Amino acid sequence: LLMRMKSLENEVSKRGMEITSLQEKLALEREISDDKNVRVDELQHEFDHSCEVLHNEVAALNMKVQDKDKIITSLTSKINDERERRATTIKEIRAKSEQSKQGWQSELSKAHMQLQEKRGEVESLQLQLVNMSSKGEFDAIK
Repeated sequence: LLMRMKSLENEVSKRGMEITSLQEKLALEREISDDKNVRVDELQHEFDHSCEVLHNEVAALNMKVQDKDKIITSLTSKINDERERRATTIKEIRAKSEQSKQGWQSELSKAHMQLQEKRGEVESLQLQLVNMSSKGEFDAIK
């Protein structure tokens, strides 16, 4: 019985050492796990901060894009207004040019008609001269 007790004591001692060893390993694993959890928390914090910074940068870029879009819209409107103003000016110039052209054509037509009338008068006078000359009326003047 004593031997049996001694054997059991040895077994209990052996098991106690195993338990102590396992408890030490468990404590070490818990410490490693705690360190890893701390590192995970640190990484999560860094990630969250990076996301916040990125979100702020994206928001700032969106604001700049909106500002640039407003500028582009304004410039496009000004360009369209200028094109419309120029088209109107060109139409006005063409209309005035056409009026001027018609005025000159009218003046030219009047001058042409006056010229025709004067030619008619000259031809009439020439006929009178020929008639007078053939009748000898010039000889009487001499």
